[in-house]
Amino acid sequence: MKVLESSETHDLALARLDFAMALLQSKQWDPGEAAELGIQALAVPRQFHTDPVKRRVVELLRMFHGKATVRELPAVKELAEAARGYRAPALPAPPPRPALGSS
Repeated sequence: MKVLESSETHDLALARLDFAMALLQSKQWDPGEAAELGIQALAVPRQFHTDPVKRRVVELLRMFHGKATVRELPAVKELAEAARGYRAPALPAPPPRPALGSS
């Protein structure tokens, strides 16, 4: 079993979210499958959470919430719950800067 690197995980998550959005925009749209793809995209260890993925899942959720017939589906609710818990790690604090006027 191959262990994915951070960039591979990030790219795979974005690809799944893009595919989910495409499913919602197609003539043969499948909101359940789209929600499942979104859930899969977010199912990664916390150290792999990124801001671009969070922004993309928010876009996907907006697409769902624009469709009253699907926003109450269990998979869509599960996706919304997973998105609430998805947070990119905070950046480390910058090093202290010398006070003005000191050399």
